[in-house]
Parts: sequence; structure tokens; C-alpha cells
Amino acid sequence: MFQLVLLMQRALSREMELNADLVAVSLPGSDALIHALYKLEAADDAWGRAVGFVMSEKAKGRLTRDLFEIQTQVVAHMGQLLGDPVYGRVPSHEGSSAATHRVFKAELAQPPQMWSSHPLNHEREANAKRHYITAPIDDRAAWALFEQPQALREAVTARLLGDAPAEAQPHDDALGALGRQFDREFFKSRYRGVYFGRSITRHLGDADAAYGDAGEPSAEALAMLYPEALASEMAQLRTLEKEKVQLAGLLSGSVRPPGGVIRHRGKTLARSSLPLAILQVDRDLTKVRERLQTHDRQCRSLHLAAARRLGQGWDDYLKGLLAALHFADHTEDNLRDLQGLLSNTVNVVTATRKVNKKGIERIVRDGNVLRDALAKVFDDAPAVQLDETLLKALGTANWAAFLGELKLPGVAKENVGDWLNAVDSWVDHTAGACGSLRSHALEQLLASESTVAEHVRAGTPAGPAPAASQVPGGYATLRPGAERKRQTQLDWWGRFQTADGMLPSAALLFEVLGARDHAREQMRGAQTARFCESGARPSGKVLPPSARFVRSDEREGQWPRAAGEWPNGARGALAECHERGTRCLQPEEARRTRSCASPMRRSSTRSGPLMSVRSPLS
Repeated sequence: MFQLVLLMQRALSREMELNADLVAVSLPGSDALIHALYKLEAADDAWGRAVGFVMSEKAKGRLTRDLFEIQTQVVAHMGQLLGDPVYGRVPSHEGSSAATHRVFKAELAQPPQMWSSHPLNHEREANAKRHYITAPIDDRAAWALFEQPQALREAVTARLLGDAPAEAQPHDDALGALGRQFDREFFKSRYRGVYFGRSITRHLGDADAAYGDAGEPSAEALAMLYPEALASEMAQLRTLEKEKVQLAGLLSGSVRPPGGVIRHRGKTLARSSLPLAILQVDRDLTKVRERLQTHDRQCRSLHLAAARRLGQGWDDYLKGLLAALHFADHTEDNLRDLQGLLSNTVNVVTATRKVNKKGIERIVRDGNVLRDALAKVFDDAPAVQLDETLLKALGTANWAAFLGELKLPGVAKENVGDWLNAVDSWVDHTAGACGSLRSHALEQLLASESTVAEHVRAGTPAGPAPAASQVPGGYATLRPGAERKRQTQLDWWGRFQTADGMLPSAALLFEVLGARDHAREQMRGAQTARFCESGARPSGKVLPPSARFVRSDEREGQWPRAAGEWPNGARGALAECHERGTRCLQPEEARRTRSCASPMRRSSTRSGPLMSVRSPLS
């Protein structure tokens, strides 16, 4: 019933939102609301990044005054990073009228509409432009509505930051610090976003596989390594990845198509056609990834050839940086994958809230696999020799000192609870260290490649390169698609206990109803035993009010009592005695025995669990 009410409430909320939109567009026009919704997507992403920035600065003892200015700058930086000059701004409607132009496109899939309290953006746009209202757009910021906007912005920022350490000082260069973060080499716009949110080593079994035949490292070839078309390739990659996730959601039932109809690439699909559609998207994804990986190989190979021409150890230095990047990337992802596997195991084992011996053994097994992987990272740490630029960026003397000492023991059934409470902090520390090395190695690799290319283009000699980084062989690798398999569904007994699915739910309900009837039967039987000499089973029929029986009551003067005065359960028990002709105790007998007991109870000096159950009337 609660679920039904919740569904109805959310459906009503959606309709109220649509009606509220119609009221909202009546004054500023149909476009203003839609433009605000469009800008909100970039603003929402920038807000999360801005909050993360100011909190990290607070941890360093620097208090940002205006979080909202940081958010605005993040939007600008992201547009430059993605190579999108209109990022966070509404695209123009050239070639179509304002009334028919649509900013939002219908998503391939969406959560079930009854579960969504807000309509989707393309639905809100269609609703707002159903009767198009023309009005000029006011491009001023919403802060213009407040009398003292700057003071308000700073007050909100201070409230968000909360209590600060006594030694913390106002941050006078917050925008500069933000700019320096986005000024990292792999964020620069000349790379067309090809290194943003994408690994260049995960698909490689070893670092040497990153190189191929580059040909002559001419200045012209080096200058054309990052064409504008790369930005389109990256946009297509993100679109296909999103498309695949949505199709997989439709197949699993976690999302539903708008209007109940699956439309994909201009065609209407039946649910049975989803596996084939996913296969096609996967093929398209593979082609885009292969083109990008070919570009990666061309970049690494051409710069390595240029470094060999320069000499002075630059080729070994570039290969050492890529080896450090490969080591850190695979080690981090391998640890995170094992951590996810252990989390999945714990969730499955504890889903029924009853952990058996087999479940404990499974947790211990997966936990020790993760612990062994951590131990290998720490054991191999002395063999990881990083170059001076990486050590300076990490702020450490060596990799082993940066990691520290592993003090996490193995897991056994005796310490499994305490061990599970501690393991995530150790994985986060180790994987975080690898993540820092990965980002600094990538940045230094790109910066060094840029330095090499500049010397080749200018025809100038280069000085000696720093000593190359070295990593040990035999570290764990994890290529895409090789992730450990997770259990996505409980076994039959687990599903029955958690009522997961229609059939297990029905079976569990049937069992609960049966248990309820059994409990009633036991209580009625106990009541009969309390009032009758025989152990007759109650029938549930009620005696006429004129019948008189007795109750074992400690209070004197209350022995006789009309059956009409007894609660229904007792009346039913007395009725059974009456109908079967069994003899119920009279007042004088009740005074002698002080109770009405069954023959089994009187014949035993000890009461078993059922004999000791007392009637609610006693």
C-alpha cells in the first residue's frame, strides 16, 4: 500500500511540475526556462568541482571567499578543456524558428516515469513550447535580484565551509590556484580533450606495446599530431559510451523508454532486439577506441623517434615515464577492482542478514586476495625508482617512503569484522598514491614530449635528460574487459529470504501466512490446555452467554464467570470442551489445583517449552 501511495505521489508531483512550468513561462517567455535548464547541466558539474576545490584549499589552511566565482571559472575552464566554445551556453537556433527549435533531445532511456518526481528536460521543453510565448531574454545573472549579492555570496560560502582551523587564512589567490590546476599539461586545449577521463595505457599488456613504426619525426608531422577532428572523436566516444549504458539499462529493466517505446538510431526496437543493438554499439565503440589508440601509438612513437634524434638520454627518459604511468595505472585499477569484488561479496553474503560459515569463508578468501595484492605493491616499492621530476612532484624522497609500511594483517574468521572496517582505508591510501603517480607521470610525459618536439621544430640541441624511471616487472595488470566477475543475483535461497522477485516473494508470503496460522494454532491449543482436562483442539465456536465456567485466577471471589465475559480465544477453547463433552473444572476443583491444566502437564514434574507457555488470561 505504501509503495502504491508513493507511486501516485510521484506521478502527481510530475504533473504539478509541468503545470508550474506553464505558469513560469507566462511571464518571461518559453525560452527563458529552457535556457536555464540547459545551463544547469554545466553549472551542476561545475558546482561539484568547485566545492571539491574549495574544500581541498580549506584542508591546506586557505579559505575561499566566493565559491560561486570559482564555479563560473570552472565552467569556462571545462569549455576550453573539451574544446567546446559554447559549453554552458545555449546553442543558437540557426535554420529553424524559435518555436520549433529544441535544445534537449529525448533520451534513449530514462527511469520509470512513475518513479520520477520531475519530468525529463525534453518533456519540459515540449510542454513549455506547446503554446510558444515570445519574450526577450535577459542575460543578466540571477544575482542581480539581490541587493548585496557579493556579501550574500561570501556569506553562503562561509556557511558551506563551516568551522575552519584557527590557523586558516583567507585565500587571496583562489582563482589563481584554480587556474594552476586546470593549467596542468593534459588539460591544455591543444590536446583536444583526448587525455581527459581516458587512459592511454589500460589497454596495453606492457609499456613497450605503446610504440610502433613512426617514420621520420619531421617538424610538420609533430605539429599535426593533435588535429581538431580529435575533439569530434572524443565527443563520439562519450556519446557511444552513454548509449551503451542506456541500452544495457533497458535490457536489465533498470530504466524504461519514454512512452514505453524503444527508439534507437531512428528505428523502433523490440525488447528482444536489444542484445543485437548493444552488440552494434559495442562494435562502434571498439572502432572509435581503436582509432584513438592508433593515435596514441602514433604520438608516443613519433616523439620517441624525435627523442632518439636529440640523444642525451631523452628516449630512455620518455620510456621510463611511460613505464611509470603504465605501472601506476594498472596497479591502481587492479586494487580498485579487487576492492569492488570484495564489496560485492560482502553485500551478497550479508543480503539475508544471516551470514553462514560458507559466507565467512568466501569473504576471507576474497579479502586475502586483496590483501596479497596490497602486500605485493608494498613489497615491490623499493624496486620502483622514479626520476627526480616525479619525486619532486610527489613531494617525497622515494616511492617506498611515499607508500609507507603496510600494517594490515591477513583476514581470518576470527578478525573478519575488524579487518573489513580497516581494509578500505588501506586500499584508498595505496590506490590514491598510485593515482597521484599516474597523473604526475602523464603530465611529465606530455610536457617532455612537448619539449622534445619544440627542439626538433626549432632545430636546437637539448641538454641531458634526467635519469629514467624504472619499475619492476611482474606487477599485476588489468586490461579492459578483464575485470573480475561480480555476482548480480542471489541464489534461490537468498532470493527467497529477501523476497527478491515475484515467485520468491509469493513463496515467502505463503510461508509467513503458514507460520501465522501455526502460531495461532499453538496459542489456541495452549488456551484449551489451560481450561480443559483433555488436550482437545479449539474449534473457534463460541458458547452461549448462559454457560458458566471457571478461570484459574489468584484473586478470591472471581472464580465463576459467564462465557460471554471471556475474550474470544478463551471462549473458543471453552466451546471445544463443551462440544466434545470433556469435563471442565468446577470452582472447588480449581481451588485445589489452582490451575486448569492438561493431562500432559499434570503427569510431568517438568514442563517443556510448550507446557510452559502461559495463556494471556493467566
